[in-house]
Amino acid sequence: MAKFRDYLEGDLKTFLNLDEFGEVHTLDGQELAMIVEDDMYNGRPKQPADLYNNANGVYTVSTTIFVRSVDYERPEVGQIVELDRTEYNAEAVSEIDGMLKIQLIAYVS
Repeated sequence: MAKFRDYLEGDLKTFLNLDEFGEVHTLDGQELAMIVEDDMYNGRPKQPADLYNNANGVYTVSTTIFVRSVDYERPEVGQIVELDRTEYNAEAVSEIDGMLKIQLIAYVS
């Protein structure tokens, strides 16, 4: 009899299926199927340093990616991660049932 985790593995394949939600992106030199969510608007900065940086033309760009944990080694918070030739800092990393959720942030001017 199949276990619940076996069904979850099948669900991951569905979500990352290139005909469904998945897209191929380059992550640290590897082409992987993943889901990428770009945050278009993060709201007004709340920290004084962020307000100062925005006034000087430095803005943050954040992206969240979802990738299977068997396809990519879990990065440490603060580690540099290259997604599609852009370097980001890993701001938060979590893993749930075989899927890594990696929140990335970059500072651009």
